[in-house]
Amino acid sequence: MIRAPGGPEVLKIEEVPVPVPRVGEALIRVKAFGVNRSELFTRQEHSSYSGDVEDFMRMPFDALVQQVAEGALRVQIGRTFRLDEIAEAHRCMEENRAGGKIVVLT
Repeated sequence: MIRAPGGPEVLKIEEVPVPVPRVGEALIRVKAFGVNRSELFTRQEHSSYSGDVEDFMRMPFDALVQQVAEGALRVQIGRTFRLDEIAEAHRCMEENRAGGKIVVLT
């Protein structure tokens, strides 16, 4: 969870209640996720995005679901990290050491 801009240390693991989907919504269990440069730049306040940091971190998921539905998703995985290594995953991205997508396993 990111509640405020900053370095990798602002990334926190938090327990949150499981949401109850409304009509027309789906509840998706996330087993792994990736981090990308636009998230990195927004977290560091180097992006033109002016909204809430928490909302920004959810935005790419909509596009991901659409790409999976269309069969258009092709991913090259460079590094994987455990959830408790999230700060190191962001450092790896900041230092351009991934060699592909970074995946964080829950």
